[in-house]
Amino acid sequence: MLKLTSILLDGAALSGEARRRITRSLAPVFGWRAESDRGDNRTARYRVTVSDINSLLWDSGTQSGGESCRYSGRALPEFTELYVHVEITDAYEGVEVFVNGQSAGVQVVPPFRYDLRD
Repeated sequence: MLKLTSILLDGAALSGEARRRITRSLAPVFGWRAESDRGDNRTARYRVTVSDINSLLWDSGTQSGGESCRYSGRALPEFTELYVHVEITDAYEGVEVFVNGQSAGVQVVPPFRYDLRD
């Protein structure tokens, strides 16, 4: 099973009020740690999206490997609730994502899509 843990936005956990803009960076980095029973500890292919209540603000497109993704859209709006999703498209096994130490669930059929809010 592939597990994504320690999900961060510019080094800060995504919890409570942190789902609102918590960084002044114009290009924040979404990061995580991948752990796999297979020992390769890689995410395979993933996609990160950021939206507000009305619209999609940014889509990373499908990326290969790695444990981070730099936001490259317009400056994130301040004082706005943001929705961050990560989708793992081709893990070799089931996927479990942990947000703030709590499991967001196990998925066994791709694509594996998770809302990163708590």
